[in-house]
Amino acid sequence: MTFSEREISANRDYFAAKMAAEKTQHSVAQWAAGKPDSGDFLLLDVRDRIVFAQGHIQGALSVPLPELKTFMAQLPKDTEIVTYCAHHY
Repeated sequence: MTFSEREISANRDYFAAKMAAEKTQHSVAQWAAGKPDSGDFLLLDVRDRIVFAQGHIQGALSVPLPELKTFMAQLPKDTEIVTYCAHHY
């Protein structure tokens, strides 16, 4: 079975994105555990402020999703930004 250049490129892009996401997830877990050298990024909690106040990852910045567009200009341009949220039903 042979693959076209487009299929090869699509697979390469998919796995590159998957590896980056897993690396980020691992870095956040290490950072949350207080492990040194776990990555240089800004952890952004986009949940509601009340939920944030009830519990969050230490060091995370609270910017609720509805406020994000207004706050974006204040975010650093040279730092990776990792967001997290949760839905409560």
